[in-house]
Amino acid sequence: MTGVLRESPPAESSLQRRAHAARASATGRKDAQGKDAHIPPPEYPFTHAQLVAALPADCFERNHWVALGQVVQTTATSGALLWLLTWAPVAALPLVYIALGFSLYGYLAIGHECAHGSFTRWPLLNKALGSVTMLAGFMPFENWRQAHFLHHRWTAHEDLEEYFTYSRVSTPVLTAIRWMLRWLSPIGLFLMHFLYLCGLRGKNGKLSTDSLFYNPEMNNSLSLVNFAMVIVQWSALAAGFYHAPAATLKFAFVPLCACGAANLMIGYMQHRDETGELVAFDATAWTKLRGALQTVDRSFWPFDFMLHGAARYHVCHHLFPTMPHYNAPKAMAALADILGPHYHNDGSTAFIKYHPSLNHSHLVAGDGVLRFYRADG
Repeated sequence: MTGVLRESPPAESSLQRRAHAARASATGRKDAQGKDAHIPPPEYPFTHAQLVAALPADCFERNHWVALGQVVQTTATSGALLWLLTWAPVAALPLVYIALGFSLYGYLAIGHECAHGSFTRWPLLNKALGSVTMLAGFMPFENWRQAHFLHHRWTAHEDLEEYFTYSRVSTPVLTAIRWMLRWLSPIGLFLMHFLYLCGLRGKNGKLSTDSLFYNPEMNNSLSLVNFAMVIVQWSALAAGFYHAPAATLKFAFVPLCACGAANLMIGYMQHRDETGELVAFDATAWTKLRGALQTVDRSFWPFDFMLHGAARYHVCHHLFPTMPHYNAPKAMAALADILGPHYHNDGSTAFIKYHPSLNHSHLVAGDGVLRFYRADG
C-alpha cells in the first residue's frame, strides 16, 4: 500500500501532448460557456471506416495469456489488500478500502470485456466468467450487458443515453443527488451506484424507474439466472451478518460497496469534464460517431495498474467496443493525430477533477448541440 501511494503521477505522454496541442489550435469550442450557448455540431475530417483502416492489423486479436494474467493480478492484489485489513490500524482503513475498491473494479473490467465478447473467443466462457466477476459490483451480468449495449448505442444522446443522462431543468431531487455525490463520497457514490441498479434514472429533472434487476424487456432465462445469482449473493451477506456481523462488514460488505463506488466514479469521469469540451446532442444532431467522441481518456493514478487499462482508454473503447482493452494504447497511438482536437485526453489524475466536473456538469441547454451549464450560473 505504501509503495502505491508514493508513486509519482505519470508524466504527460507524447500522445497527450499532441492531443492538447491540436485542441489548443481548434476554434469555437470554448467561446460559449453559458445557458445561451449555440454551436454547430462538430464535423469530422474522417469517418469511422477511415479510423478502422488506420489501426494496426492486430488490434482486435485476443491474447489469452494477458487475459489470464489480469484475472491472476486482480485476485492477488485484492487478496493482499484483504489480508492488509486484518492488521491495518483504524486510521488507515479508509485508504485500504479505497485501494481495495479500485482493485475489485478489476473484476468489473474483466466482466465488461466478457460482455463485449473480447475477453476470450468462447462465448460460453465469457458469459460464465462475466456472471461471476460482475458480482463484485452487485450486478446481474446479462441484465447489465443489455443495458450497457444501450449505452454504447446511444452515447451522448439527450433522450436515449442509458447511463449518464441529461437534464434541462433542476429539481430538489437532482440537487440532492449532486450534494450526495459531492459531500458523501465514496458513500454517496456507492448509494448512487446501488440506486441505479434499483432503477434510478435522472432525466429532464425527473426520475424514471427502469430497473437493472428486473426489466420486462430483458426477461429471458439468462437474465433471471443472473438475477438469482445476485439474490444468492445478498443472501450470503445476510447470513454472514447474522453469524459474524463485524467480520462480514469489514471483509465483505464494505469492500463490495467500495467497488461499486469506484465503478460509478470511473464511469462518471469518463463521460463528464470540468471544461465544457464534452457535449451532448438532441435527436437532430446526434450521430453514433459524434456520441462516441464525447468521452474522455483519464488517468486514475495511483490505481491505474489495478484497472487493466480498461478505464484509461475509454475513447478507443467507444469507437471500437469489441477491441480488447490491452490493445487500446497501440490503437490510440495510431489514431491520436487523425482525431486531432476531437480526441479528449486528460493525463492528470481524475481524483482532482471529480469535484470541478460535478460543479460544471449540472444541466444542459441548446438546440442540436447541448452544452453543460451550472444550475446557478
